[in-house]
Amino acid sequence: MAAWFTGERYGAAIAVLSASLWMGTELSHPSAVDSWLLYWNMIMRLGTFLVINHLLSALKGAYDREKRLARTDTLTGVTNRRYFQELLQAEYSRSRRYRYPLTVAYIDVDNFKSVNDQFGHGAGDLLLNLIAQSMNAQVRSIDVVSRLGGDEFAIMLPQTGPRQAQVVLPRVQQQLMQIVEHHGWPISFSIGVATFVRLPRTAKEMISQADYLMYSVKTRGKNRIEYEVYGQTNRLEVLVEV
Repeated sequence: MAAWFTGERYGAAIAVLSASLWMGTELSHPSAVDSWLLYWNMIMRLGTFLVINHLLSALKGAYDREKRLARTDTLTGVTNRRYFQELLQAEYSRSRRYRYPLTVAYIDVDNFKSVNDQFGHGAGDLLLNLIAQSMNAQVRSIDVVSRLGGDEFAIMLPQTGPRQAQVVLPRVQQQLMQIVEHHGWPISFSIGVATFVRLPRTAKEMISQADYLMYSVKTRGKNRIEYEVYGQTNRLEVLVEV
């Protein structure tokens, strides 16, 4: 158990301590057994403890790796769709309880296929990695960046109202455009931003609303940010061209 919770080094130390205490107990109660046999038993016990310690440490490491892979996108290292939905559900419950606003942004790369066609799939992978890194650098530690699949990303911004969203997302898009201009990639970004002052019935609806706004941008010429606030008496809808 020590190896599982504290790591192999501490587990080995506890194994040595346990074998030594066991040996001390046997030596403190004289018996007809030869002393060399007692030492031999101690060595065998210690060896068994150390082997079990190593196996448990290896198993824990494999478990942690699998758990991490199940939660992250293997290409970019940000959260994957499944884990993003889990985190959004948790934040949805927290926002409902404390009545915090919650914002979800849906980001799609315009003309992503042109990068793969003109520069190769390696450039496409590099682009996706740079997008993830750039977005992570522009948001807070409590925010969550996710690659939902393909060239689509999402950002969850807890405790974020409409004014804050209209500060953060243009900054995110500006940094992304600097990256693509530096590499000469013929792309832009369509972004839908849904801020919920009053939460919908389910967390999935939040993603759907942000996705809908993103596609609305696509149909209006791409390379824009569209905001919408849900739950206010006067619904705010802003289209910002960057």
